Amino acid sequence: MTDSETVGRALDEVATPFLYVDVDRMSSNLDAMAAAARRLGVRLRPHAKTHKVPEIARLQIAAGATGITVSKISEAEVFADAGIDDLFVAYQIVAPPQLERLVRLARSVRLRCAVDSREGAERLSRAATDGGIELGVMLEIDLGIGRTGVRAGVAAIELAQRISDLPSLELSGIYGFRGFRAYAEGTEARETWGRAEGRGPGLRRRRSALERPSDRRGQRRIHAHSAARRKRPGGDRDPTGSVPIRVRQRHSPGRHAGGRRCPLRPRHGDQPSGRRSRGH
Repeated sequence: MTDSETVGRALDEVATPFLYVDVDRMSSNLDAMAAAARRLGVRLRPHAKTHKVPEIARLQIAAGATGITVSKISEAEVFADAGIDDLFVAYQIVAPPQLERLVRLARSVRLRCAVDSREGAERLSRAATDGGIELGVMLEIDLGIGRTGVRAGVAAIELAQRISDLPSLELSGIYGFRGFRAYAEGTEARETWGRAEGRGPGLRRRRSALERPSDRRGQRRIHAHSAARRKRPGGDRDPTGSVPIRVRQRHSPGRHAGGRRCPLRPRHGDQPSGRRSRGH
């Protein structure tokens, strides 16, 4: 059965197994996150890695998101082709073919990318200079996961200074990702970490360490992937999170991966339903 033949049919009539999105539940998630961002006085830039669907990205922007975060230049290209014109690539682009694509895409949309090393910054600078553009970059700070990002302190300050000195690059802020550690340690630990980020040991304090009075106009943006659970309002900007599809990181065998707020639902042949499938 093709996609066009599936649209409008009752779910009982669609061949199983398949996954479907509960649109009402997803919309509730989008509205809840938008309301939280407004309450905290931050701008929201959700990560599209859990859905990778331009139609859902448009719903996120309609709900108040300032743009979309992606992991790869190929994802950025897909979203740009779909009309999403404000994108952050939250991963380091260093290979020459991808750098060429990055520069080409940056000519048509507002695009920023990540940097966490001197060599990476220099490669971005050369590519942007050769392409005749100015490229916005975000400095990634290692928040303890040990996967990517520069260590806070002297190393981060020196790298930020190097980026500022390079031609064709604009250092617009910093960001960080705590990854699986934020989930594996439980809800209470996540909330404690979120509060700490707002008070000082986290990104806000690290941003202040990188700023000089003459730099404050351009060094305003903080970007924290796990900031959906942050409890404090303040100067943080563009927190990302996998909001529409709330898939749990850990679940027991035999149970689907979503909680009460997860709109991604499995369907098997023995599950009757009166719902109908919807088109995009």
